[in-house]
Amino acid sequence: MGRTIGANVAAILFQAIGLAAYLLPCCLAGRATIQDPNSRPFSLLLGLVVLTLAAASLLSISIFIDVYSSVHPGGVVGYTDSRWLLVDSNRGRDRYLIAFAATGLLLATSFSFVGLYERLLA
Repeated sequence: MGRTIGANVAAILFQAIGLAAYLLPCCLAGRATIQDPNSRPFSLLLGLVVLTLAAASLLSISIFIDVYSSVHPGGVVGYTDSRWLLVDSNRGRDRYLIAFAATGLLLATSFSFVGLYERLLA
C-alpha cells in the first residue's frame, strides 16, 4: 500500500511540476543532513516552493530539454506560468525566473553567492 501511495504522489508531482519534481527529494534530503540551528522552517519551505516553481517555469521555456512523452518538461504549473509570463513580458521572463530561482536557492539552502565568488577567485 505504501508503494502505491508513493507512486501516485510521484505521478501527481511529475504531472504538476514536471522535471522540477526531482528537486524536492534532493533539497529535502540535503536539508535533513544539515543541522542548522539558525534555520527557519517557514523560509525554508518558502524557498523550496519558489525554487521549484521557478525551475518548473524555466524547464517549460527551455529549448534544450525535449521529453517525448505526454508530460511537459515543466509540468502543468510550469507551462501555465511560462505562458502567463510570455503574455506579460517576452524579453525579461528569463531574467525574472532566474532571479526567482536564485532567491529560492538562497532561502531553501545555506548557499552563498559571496562564498562562491570567493572560492572562484581563490
